[in-house]
Order: sequence, then structure tokens, then C-alpha cells
Amino acid sequence: MEHLPFEITREEHEFYGSRLILLEGVIEEFLSCLHMIRRYQIGQGRRDPVASFQARIKSAESMKAKLARQSLPITADSALQNVWDAAGVRLVCPFVQNIDQTVGLIRQIPRRRFERTRWKCFLSARLPRRIQTHFSRWPMRTENR
Repeated sequence: MEHLPFEITREEHEFYGSRLILLEGVIEEFLSCLHMIRRYQIGQGRRDPVASFQARIKSAESMKAKLARQSLPITADSALQNVWDAAGVRLVCPFVQNIDQTVGLIRQIPRRRFERTRWKCFLSARLPRRIQTHFSRWPMRTENR
């Protein structure tokens, strides 16, 4: 799988610290599973269910603003424990008809592969061919040891 060119600035490194690798890792793990799903579908003679995707880690500036709006501590630990969309993937399906199938395939990914995260998948009403999957909520201790 190709290296993902996350737009990570000095501010994200300073805010997320060593937790940044966790956010990158969960996205890479999800995309690896998605890659297998896509290859399987094509191997079965079906159309690739994903036309394109974008992955991102929420910018430090945006995360701090969200934490402030929710009256939460402005820390990486608070972000990873309380905010759903610290990391996310947006999928664009080639046809609206592919959305239900693709969501179903994503939901079949064994949850144990994402033990340290909870994730949700939702459709964008404004952009009907897009599926957005956000990851976060780390139910583990995240402070440095």
C-alpha cells in the first residue's frame, strides 16, 4: 500500500505528540482492509466499489477549537478520548447504488482490528456518493509513560 501523504504541520506534531502515530496507524489499518475489500470485489468480477478516497488527521487548530466549543480540556488526551473525528477517511463511490454495498462491506471488517478505536460510518446528505468514516475515542490511557 502506498504511503499516505498526510498534511501534518509542526502544530499537529506539537499538539498530538507521540499520539500522532496512533492516528496515522488507524487510518492505514482501515485503508489496508478497504484495499482488500476492493481487490476481492474486483476479483469476483464486480465493479470497484470506491472511485476515490481522502484520508486526514484533524488539524491541531480545528481540534483545539472543537474542544473549546465543547468545554473540554485542550489536550491531545482529551481529543482522543472525547472527539469522534480526530482521524477520518472520505470515500467516493462511483455510483449511488454502490453506497449500501460499500457500507455493508466496511461494517464487516472485524472490530477487533480496531480494538483501540470506535468508528462510525455515515453518508453525506449534501454529497450523496460520499461515505465518511471517522475514527477516534481511544478507551485506553494515552499519556506518555
